[in-house]
Amino acid sequence: MEPKLGGSGDMETLQDLDPDESIYLEYYKVWIGTITASASRRQTASAFYIAVIAALTGAFSFNDGKQSGFLLLAIWLIAALWFFTIRYFRGVAKAKFDVIEVLEQKLRIPMFRIEWELFKSKYRGHLGSIEVSDLEQLLPLIAWAVSSAALIVLVLNYYGVS
Repeated sequence: MEPKLGGSGDMETLQDLDPDESIYLEYYKVWIGTITASASRRQTASAFYIAVIAALTGAFSFNDGKQSGFLLLAIWLIAALWFFTIRYFRGVAKAKFDVIEVLEQKLRIPMFRIEWELFKSKYRGHLGSIEVSDLEQLLPLIAWAVSSAALIVLVLNYYGVS
């Protein structure tokens, strides 16, 4: 037996849909999967950058001073790369949600748009206008700022400026 849409007994089956709508529903399901996969890749990338920065920070703290500049520069570069990676995935996500909006124009129930409107009306006001990706970008910016300050102090100390 064909599964019911939405899981309730009074909904139409896929066979009852207009053939074009059925195709768009399949596209929609596939596209939702790509959004999930992209978010997973972003989280994996962030975990990698956190691990690398943590390892470099640990090496810096146990270093005798000879490689301090190289380690700080590496942290600085990794933090910048991490920040731009998050920005890239944020752009990809926005483009994917734009595609969802186009696909939903072909469907009777625009599920994402309904969910987004409910979220904005009920919960977003409690959080202000800050998005998770805005908060996510703070970590690499903090690592970048701290490594920048440490590099400046290291250079000033090297040249005897205090």
